[in-house]
Amino acid sequence: MSQDSVFCYHCGLPCSGEIQKNNHFFCCFGCLSVYEILGERNLDSYYQIESYPGKPGKKEDFSYLDDPGALEKFALFIHQNHVSVSLEIPAIHCASCVYLLEHLYSFLPGVLRSEVNFPHKKLVLLFDLEKIRFSTICEELTKLGYRPKLYSDLSQKARSSQDHHLLTSIGISGFCLGNIMLFTLPEYLSGLQVPSHFLQFFRYASLVLSLPVLFYCAKPWFQRAFSSIKRGSLVMEVPITLGLSALFLSSIYAIISHRGQGYLDSLAGFVFLLLLAQYFQEHHLFHHLFRGKMEKYIPLAVNKVDSLNRTTQKILVENLQPGDRIQVCHQEVIPVDSKVLSDEILVDFSFMTGEEKPVLKKKGQKVWAGGVLLGKKATLEVLKPLHESFFANLWKKSQKEKKKSFSSFLNQISPYFT
Repeated sequence: MSQDSVFCYHCGLPCSGEIQKNNHFFCCFGCLSVYEILGERNLDSYYQIESYPGKPGKKEDFSYLDDPGALEKFALFIHQNHVSVSLEIPAIHCASCVYLLEHLYSFLPGVLRSEVNFPHKKLVLLFDLEKIRFSTICEELTKLGYRPKLYSDLSQKARSSQDHHLLTSIGISGFCLGNIMLFTLPEYLSGLQVPSHFLQFFRYASLVLSLPVLFYCAKPWFQRAFSSIKRGSLVMEVPITLGLSALFLSSIYAIISHRGQGYLDSLAGFVFLLLLAQYFQEHHLFHHLFRGKMEKYIPLAVNKVDSLNRTTQKILVENLQPGDRIQVCHQEVIPVDSKVLSDEILVDFSFMTGEEKPVLKKKGQKVWAGGVLLGKKATLEVLKPLHESFFANLWKKSQKEKKKSFSSFLNQISPYFT
């Protein structure tokens, strides 16, 4: 058997086939250990839910989470050594994810209970601090491919792959819808004398344009529908995909049998409107969850530079003091008002000023908290602590104005209800 044809049973990466057990191949002893741990605890069905469920995670330092201040930011309650925390896990996307995360207690000693809120991609954990540290839990989750979102991820300006696919699908479905409606126009205008062979050409052209709408734009709905049917449950995507399939098959029959255009324009329009609704729903939910919480934008931790041995260590942003040196990387938010120590940096202040053009800052110049660094990583010197920064004061002022405006509105209408 060639190396190219052998894949790890756990993570799906190509492997040599030298490590194997129970007729399954593994790329390393780490994947084999996870397989054995799951097998010893009768969790073999984890591999039946989805092929290659294990995803190699990026190693990251979470030691700063052992700070009591960091733990309190995520804790729902703390009683003696028992702590309950809520974590946002963006990688939760299927039943396999839910199954594994809700069985963390079986292979992470110290984890007492875990529950998944699938719609909001939340993981609620109850663990014993004497047996396992919060940082260890986050490290193990990252190794499994479920890195928790610790606020700093919201600073990313680039679209996620999911958003990119959604926007692309909206564009494709809108383009196809417009052209299909154009080809369908002779069908609705009975006064037009169009030769039959032209009508049939327009019908087949509409059929070709409907293919990317059904097999690309609506693909995620079909995947979720098939996944739910395998689990023996019904989700909203099941009737949607059944309707789309019925429209498509009936249209094919109508075109082949020369009975008309079918319902391809309705199919494309339905997909386009559903995608638009999905886009606005997701972005409205994001802004609703984001609004009013500065901590959801400012990173939780940052790399502090030790000037003596030139090493970096992650610490909580709220523990930074004037004079400390920090290191900020590409697309990360500058957490506090600072002075530039690098030769020059490019900073995006669009979140604060609305200006899309990045600003060039040179060595010795001041940069305000809330800006997003673009390009190579930079070294900065802290000028003010977090809650004295320009961004924090701007945020507080904005919240006060909203409350004042709402109070003024209530004062205006209250006499009519008194």
